Amino acid sequence: MLRSAFIGGVVFNVANLLLVRAVQARRDTAVRLALGVSRRRLMSELVVDETIAWLKRLVAASPSLNMVSIGTSPEGRELWLVIASQEGASSAAELRANGRPTLFAQAGIHSGEIDGKDAGMMLLRDMTVAGKKSSLLERANFLLLPIFNVDGHERASRYGRINQRGPE
Repeated sequence: MLRSAFIGGVVFNVANLLLVRAVQARRDTAVRLALGVSRRRLMSELVVDETIAWLKRLVAASPSLNMVSIGTSPEGRELWLVIASQEGASSAAELRANGRPTLFAQAGIHSGEIDGKDAGMMLLRDMTVAGKKSSLLERANFLLLPIFNVDGHERASRYGRINQRGPE
């Protein structure tokens, strides 16, 4: 059974949208493999890239959010910081000027620990586009570094940290 979603007066067939996305991802993967990117690095980047793409879409949908690169990892991946404030601040000076405290959350510190990243992304969504927690930005600014360890983010395996619950 095909599911459809009614968005803004237009009916989108969700299955067709997923198919188009899968075809494009397959093309992108083939090109990158042909250019010599290793399969391991490619899989790691795809998941990190999907997280960053989702965050960029969220930032584009909300005037309360900004996203800035705060540097690069040893392997050359960018570290992204999402800034949430009622005014849509994009710098430390703008955050200081609004007079509210600023809370910082750092996630993805260890390989395989993704719950903090996911929870932070859900909180950003709920404070902005979902409108469920928008009152939080009336009292504080929020900074989220969703993936601190971008190089090790996808190197999770059952053998990497044997005392860790998950990632399986």
